[in-house]
This record gives sequence, structure tokens and C-alpha cells, in this order.
Amino acid sequence: MKLLKNRKFAVVLTVAIAIIATLFGVHKSLNRLAGDVEALFYNGIYNEKEGYTEPSIDSQLKKQSDAVLGFVTIARNYPQLEAQAEKLRLARAALLDAGSINDKAAANSQMLSAFNGCTDIIATLDALSARDKDALDSYSKTFSGAAGVIDTSKAQYNVEVAGFLDGRSYSNLAHMLRPLAFVTPPEPFVNN
Repeated sequence: MKLLKNRKFAVVLTVAIAIIATLFGVHKSLNRLAGDVEALFYNGIYNEKEGYTEPSIDSQLKKQSDAVLGFVTIARNYPQLEAQAEKLRLARAALLDAGSINDKAAANSQMLSAFNGCTDIIATLDALSARDKDALDSYSKTFSGAAGVIDTSKAQYNVEVAGFLDGRSYSNLAHMLRPLAFVTPPEPFVNN
């Protein structure tokens, strides 16, 4: 009890409580803001100029994954494509298993490389049936269209992440305290 009546101790205790409360508030606020930024990856970014929400990167990755499934199903019927189709299938599986945005970016990069490898081989094949050629073309267009949307959305998303990381989206005080507040920043989507 005597300790609480000591004026110096009371001041130190008050300051310590104020600092802890401030750090806790910064932690909660910035983690919520980081979550809002990361949600743009899954929900899409609102385009104020056009007045609509851009398709999300995650939805386009799913669209690419679906196209790859059909593509691999057909490619496996051709011995020249089997090895590359297996690489593509494994890259798709890695994308489906990816938990973080960084992991999804790495898996997407592998999938894109394997897909391009398949299309390079297909361009040299004469033995494709007309039906399979049409189906592969359709899957390729779907895959490429989704890749184009990903490239556009990726740039916008990464600008939002950069805004969080350099403190443009919150106060200077919060930016200074961020390292002390154990804030988990949003992950950028960067193809390796």
C-alpha cells in the first residue's frame, strides 16, 4: 500500500499504463487496417473512377485453376504433353494448397511457367484433334484472360500494401509505433 502512495511510483505506473494502452490501441487499429488491405486480395478493389469493384486476385486464381484442370485433362491424352501436363497439375495442386498470399504468388508463378511450357509444346503438335484443339484454345483464353486481370489487380493491390507499409494510410505516430506494436502487415502479391 505504501508503494501506491509514493508519488514517483504512481507517475511511473501511470506512464507505463498509458504506453501499454497506446501500444495496444495501435496494435488493434493497425492489424484491423492490415486485414482490410489484405481483404482486397480476396474481395477485389473498388474502382472509384469506373464505379465498380474489380475482380479479386483470388477469384482469378480460382478461374485459372479451373482452366488448368480442363487443360491437363486433355493434355494427358497426348504422350508429348504428359510430362509438362504433370508439372502443370502439380503447380495447380500447390496453388490450391497455398495458405498465404506469398505462397499463392509463388504457386501462381510456377503454374504460369508450366502452362506456358504446355502451350509451347502444343504449338508444335500436328496430331491434335479438332475438338481437343478447340477445348485447349478455350482453356488457354480463360487462363490468359484471368492472368491479365491478375496483372492489373496485382498492381492496384500492391499499391495498397505499399501504402500500409510506408505509413501513408495512417498517422505518423502510428507509423513510428508500428514496430513496437507487433503489427502483422499485409502480404504483397509478387510473382517470383
